[in-house]
Amino acid sequence: MSKLTKNVEQPVIEEQALVPQAPVTVMPVISGPEFAESFKAYKALQHAIDQSMPEEIMDIQGKPYRKKGYWKALRAAFNLTVECIHDERVEIALEDGSIDWGWHVRYRASTQSGTFVDGDGSCFASEKSRGGLRSTEHNVRAHAHTRASNRAISSLVGFGEVSDDEMPDDAERTIYIEPVETPKKVAKKATKKTEQAQATTPNGVKKISAKQVNYWHVLVKNNNRDPQVCEKYIEKMFGSPDPKDIPFSDFQEVKKWLEDDAYFEATQ
Repeated sequence: MSKLTKNVEQPVIEEQALVPQAPVTVMPVISGPEFAESFKAYKALQHAIDQSMPEEIMDIQGKPYRKKGYWKALRAAFNLTVECIHDERVEIALEDGSIDWGWHVRYRASTQSGTFVDGDGSCFASEKSRGGLRSTEHNVRAHAHTRASNRAISSLVGFGEVSDDEMPDDAERTIYIEPVETPKKVAKKATKKTEQAQATTPNGVKKISAKQVNYWHVLVKNNNRDPQVCEKYIEKMFGSPDPKDIPFSDFQEVKKWLEDDAYFEATQ
């Protein structure tokens, strides 16, 4: 019996010369002068907002940090769309066995052309449970939302500037005053005045500064709060109706109480 065989044509492989590839270099989409002009325009906008809203700049250890009002103004100036894309309540176990709780939040800031950046923000009850005030679901969650929103806007159009709300609550804050050239004699007197010790309570607790007392009155007026109601509240919390007796460690929580309508009304 004969055996059939089938011839299979082998594919013809053409030889090709290897072409050396040039190394890939990432190039900027704008030139140096164009970037300089862009940054200059942003600084001009920042200066204009600062002049219009000086109360939105806080001095922390000699550096200016901008509050949420500034970032809202920047959002409007750039016509950004800012939306929450993640909101989660979390609990973590601490080393002493206790449970701390808080919120993880993520916001997305987008331009009209579709470019976007996400910003994360977190806040925990332990941050708000200092001094005479207690943390609440509302103020912990609200602070996390503020941090995330500010971070998204800053990362997209603010060159990554750190906002006031990202700083610790117990950091000493005063209204930021833009430095100006001062004669040496005047500057020397001002330095001595700054170095004077802040007042303390009979128990040795540090009180807020004179600038913070003035800021208290600004907050009461700008937020349309009844001064008598505010004085009764701080008397209930700290034993004195005089804002100058507010403990320094509690001032940031008192400030948030004055600024937040829901928080303010909840204590009435």
